[in-house]
Amino acid sequence: LTIQTAEALASGKLKPGDRFTMMIKPASFHPPLPVPCELYEIGQSRIVWGGGLPGSRIRHSFEVESLSPKRSRVRQLEYATNLLAVLALIAEPGIRKHDLRWQNALRDRFANS
Repeated sequence: LTIQTAEALASGKLKPGDRFTMMIKPASFHPPLPVPCELYEIGQSRIVWGGGLPGSRIRHSFEVESLSPKRSRVRQLEYATNLLAVLALIAEPGIRKHDLRWQNALRDRFANS
């Protein structure tokens, strides 16, 4: 939803350098927080976005690799530096739970494909 909104705001296809706001919900009881982001790379099988503060940065990426006509591998990478790394470390338990839910949802969705 956030990326679709960003695409609509960009008036066309997203391209490196485009900026968008990602909504992050740090905990189930916490309201979503708007986080400014920039798109760094977008291609057929890879997308990289992130943001930062002076002296700190955070990057997220997804890569999709075709293994066979009915199998693919999705690789997610996140990293942060300096102050954002400390904040990410604090948030890590919630991030891991979210990633596990996302992984299970993908597995369940494509289990019979």
